[in-house]
Amino acid sequence: RSIDKRGPRQPSSHFKGVSLYKRTQRWEAHIWHQGRQLHLGTFATAEQAARVYDQASIKLRGPNASTNFPISDYTNGTVPPHPLPASLDGKPTRPQFN
Repeated sequence: RSIDKRGPRQPSSHFKGVSLYKRTQRWEAHIWHQGRQLHLGTFATAEQAARVYDQASIKLRGPNASTNFPISDYTNGTVPPHPLPASLDGKPTRPQFN
C-alpha cells in the first residue's frame, strides 16, 4: 500500500483559467495569448476570477470564446465589465526602448 507523502490535496478551481495561489489563499486568473500566459489578477473568490477570465477570453477570441459562464451574461450587461490589464489592449506594460 502506498502512502501519499504530499498530504491532502489543496482545493482547486473547476473554472477554466483559475487557480488558487497557496501563499495568499486568493484565486488567480490567467489566460494564454500569443504564446504567453497573462496574469489577469487575484480575487477573493474563484467565481470572480472566472468572470474576469471570461471577459478577457471574449476580448481576445471574440464571440466564439470558450467561457466559464454563458456568453450572454457579458453581452447583455448582466455582469458589469471588470477592468482588464493593459496587456490586453496591445499596449506595452513596460517601457519600450529602441
